[in-house]
Amino acid sequence: REGLADQGLQFIRKRNEQGSLYFVTNLGSETGNLPADLTAREPYVMVTDPLTGYAYSTSANDLRLDLKPGKSLLLQTMNRTPDIPTKSAASAADTLVINSSWEVSFTGLGDDDLREVYKIDTLTPWTEWPDTLLQYFSGKATYETSFEVLSGRSASRCILQFDQIAETADVYLNGERLGTIWSFPNEIDVPPHIVQAQNYLKIVVQNVSANHMRQYDLENPGWKKFYDINFVDITYTPFDASKWKPVTSGLAGGVKLLSYP
Repeated sequence: REGLADQGLQFIRKRNEQGSLYFVTNLGSETGNLPADLTAREPYVMVTDPLTGYAYSTSANDLRLDLKPGKSLLLQTMNRTPDIPTKSAASAADTLVINSSWEVSFTGLGDDDLREVYKIDTLTPWTEWPDTLLQYFSGKATYETSFEVLSGRSASRCILQFDQIAETADVYLNGERLGTIWSFPNEIDVPPHIVQAQNYLKIVVQNVSANHMRQYDLENPGWKKFYDINFVDITYTPFDASKWKPVTSGLAGGVKLLSYP
């Protein structure tokens, strides 16, 4: 029996030529940062993030799994030290909270009646902003801000971390595309050389189409008349999106830049 199960983690384990290979995931709601006492007896472990490819090695005795909700890791035990950097999965050595103001613009369905640029100081879902038209918007919102990194900071790895994204986000830092965040735990790797003293951050967020569907059903209630079918919802009652509540959309909470030594 693996101690991983006692920590509330889910895993798959198999033996291979090097030792034991584990796929470990956290499907719970709590962040786990606990010692991982594996039943495999090999003295070394290579830890790989399957989403980014980032990998480091550690001894089996020092292995700790920093698994946020929704995150997965591959653990490969072996009898020799892997030829990759030796790192610890401990907490970040430096955390920069990005609390500057943002400019937000929208492109997509129904954007003709929206303001050209919205200026905000705190990240909250755009479906909660005073402009009620945003409750019906489905499309892309571009968030732009600048932030400063104090000189003298050095890191071998950096991560941008978001508290909440609804639903996906394309991330750009200083004009370079870092990738798309589409799953928990809402974070993305940042090559350290991209981070400068003065930085320009752009996030393009795409929400789902449900909010536009609400508006369309309000304005065009007769669109569901078809020749040979009844248009119903999952409970087999007449489909009516106009009664839906707005689906949370956009960025919310904090944005942090984590730096690892």
